[in-house]
Amino acid sequence: MYTQVICLANSRKRGDRCIAGIELSTGRWVRPVTNLDDGRIPSYIRLIQGNEPALLDILEIPLSETGPSFGFASENRLILPGMWRLLGKVEPNELIKYTYNLHNQILHNTKKYVLIPFLQSQPIERRQTLQLVHVSEFEVKNTERVRGGSSWKGTIKGIGGEYLVDANITDPVFVEKLNAGYRPKTPCFVTVSLSMPWRPSDWEGEDPCWKLIASVIEANDVKASKDAQKYINLHTNNQNQTEFYTAECLYTLNGQTPINFTPDSKTLTARSHDTEINAVKFWNIDAGKLSKTLQIPAIDFSPSIVNHDNAMLVNIADGDTIQLWNTNEGYLIRCFVDNTFNTILSVALSKDGSYIATANNSIKIWKQDTSKQLVHQLYVKSDDNCIHRYSNIEFSPNCEIIASKVETDYNTFVALWNVKTGELINRVGAGDNINTFAFSPDNKQIITTNQDGTIKFWNLETFQPVFNIIGHKTSVNCICFSSDGKIIATASQSEIKLWSMASCNLLLTIHNYTDSINSIIFSQDAELIASSSKDNQIKLWKLIKSHQKHCDYSCGMGIPARSI
Repeated sequence: MYTQVICLANSRKRGDRCIAGIELSTGRWVRPVTNLDDGRIPSYIRLIQGNEPALLDILEIPLSETGPSFGFASENRLILPGMWRLLGKVEPNELIKYTYNLHNQILHNTKKYVLIPFLQSQPIERRQTLQLVHVSEFEVKNTERVRGGSSWKGTIKGIGGEYLVDANITDPVFVEKLNAGYRPKTPCFVTVSLSMPWRPSDWEGEDPCWKLIASVIEANDVKASKDAQKYINLHTNNQNQTEFYTAECLYTLNGQTPINFTPDSKTLTARSHDTEINAVKFWNIDAGKLSKTLQIPAIDFSPSIVNHDNAMLVNIADGDTIQLWNTNEGYLIRCFVDNTFNTILSVALSKDGSYIATANNSIKIWKQDTSKQLVHQLYVKSDDNCIHRYSNIEFSPNCEIIASKVETDYNTFVALWNVKTGELINRVGAGDNINTFAFSPDNKQIITTNQDGTIKFWNLETFQPVFNIIGHKTSVNCICFSSDGKIIATASQSEIKLWSMASCNLLLTIHNYTDSINSIIFSQDAELIASSSKDNQIKLWKLIKSHQKHCDYSCGMGIPARSI
């Protein structure tokens, strides 16, 4: 799945990037591409800790064995879900072994272009669209474009006698240097690439693929890492140690979201599926039986059940009232009333049981030990007087931050506040069409899920995107972490996916749900995962470590589920 590539081309393509390089294990050219019509790579896929890949970077990219050829290319490999990693850099002189001559020609002929029928006439291994040239002479000039603006063109002569005249330079970093007055130094390395077919207005005949200078590599541009190989070896060893999973459906239960496990992983809780009975159900997992039903007049309740001396649960009883319950003894501890007469949309209980939060037209934080102490009323200030709607509130595991999904008529983002001071810390994901979010157990990241199927990881120190996972074809409805932070579970319309946090390898897919999944949760020991769906079914899965790299698991396979 993961392929280690030396980045040797990083050009602009329709505002995004075209990236290519040499595969370390084989010495062959690789061009990672997406399923977009021209294969370009959007920023949410390619950025590594918010930075563009750079020439001579050793990248680790999840790639399939093949990809769309667009009718002529042999190097294309489809990008798979997973995070891109930077492992180190190589020295420029290490590139000499990757230069070669095709009969002293650049990409098959001496012209500025190559026609597709010619490429298609070649054996697949000869349909090269990328070539690294060791350049002895390099001239550049700035020319006016027919459609306006200007472009830089380069004429090169290779050490092996190769020639290329007036090829467009598409390396954006090198173009910036040329604009600033810099001129190339030789010898250097140049990556020549073929463009997608493009025909000028005065062209007749087949659409040509034009030859481009996709990168220029000079020794003085590089601060190479001497530890690059060490990084590669270390990461490769870690990849080999990745554990994968299969799943066994233990039970199918009748209940609604929210769902949760008690901290000892022995009991599963959920709201009753009977809309006429306001109750929370408790199932004994080992026995597979309903152990008790707590009659709570709940419109909604927090999935958090805190295990101190007593177990606590907080619920929305009426539109403007929340209740705190002792779930061991089944009695009401106290009530909290929102005197603004606005319907409470969401409620949360901090992990340590100290705070309760509610969301409606603002975020309110209450001290759990008194019904009268409103600690903070939080909101996002607006310069344009637009209305903010707050929902999906969550405390960070260390109880220092509270976050909420915030919606306006034209934007969606996650806002984060300091619990003690009430100060707005930052916001993330503006414009991303966020569905929900979750904190990592180590309090270092917040993860957002989007309606386009993207899962985005944000650094909580810099509030910059770190990496993305694109693994679902439809909107990602929910996300959760295992308690140790090693596994991430994501759920869309009809499937659950488990991911390795260390490598972003896909560990398991559970699918064939009959209705949309709206909640997922790990047990404390990460041996179980529970899900609820809109058809009022809760499925309890046992996770089993496997040597098989990835398993697609459908309901009904293996041991049949028992309904309770």
